[in-house]
Amino acid sequence: MLAVHANISKINHGCRSNAAAHWDRDRLAHKLFATRDITAGEEITISYFGTIQTFRERQTYTKQNLGLDCACSHC
Repeated sequence: MLAVHANISKINHGCRSNAAAHWDRDRLAHKLFATRDITAGEEITISYFGTIQTFRERQTYTKQNLGLDCACSHC
């Protein structure tokens, strides 16, 4: 299934994200889970890709695959 999901698509990327999105095929719904404690007022972020270790690897991946330079707080 290929679709744009209104709420999930509004969550920004973070290389050190604090949440993860999961597609529940049985319920046809996205679920969002915290991956660490999130402080009040902290932006919720998800990683648009897996864990890529180095700054250079992350920048190369985002440029080639997403057409942007990552500007998250980790980068």
